[in-house]
Amino acid sequence: PCAQVRPYERATLLNIAQVHIKMRRWDAALEFCDRAVRLAKGAPADWTSKALARRATVRSARGTVEDLDSAVSDLDRAFHALDGAESKASGVAREAVLDQYRAALQARQDATS
Repeated sequence: PCAQVRPYERATLLNIAQVHIKMRRWDAALEFCDRAVRLAKGAPADWTSKALARRATVRSARGTVEDLDSAVSDLDRAFHALDGAESKASGVAREAVLDQYRAALQARQDATS
């Protein structure tokens, strides 16, 4: 049987990832984001989107073409995770993810040209 994930565990992982992002420790940040994304199964859509968007932030900051491709993919998943969510917060999150998606696409295009 799979152990139940407590909500604070998800939040803790994203908070630790954010600390590493602020300190520009990309590998450590990516590790905690990966853990958070793995726990996102069954989580509310806004939380899943947040985990994917945070991981995309790390991947974009690392800046390799492979990382940028992965960031775009994560942001696409984050945007679609919010499909059907009707709260005002979800609408704001959708717009933020869309802005981040456009920036990642531009960064990928710049990196490959």
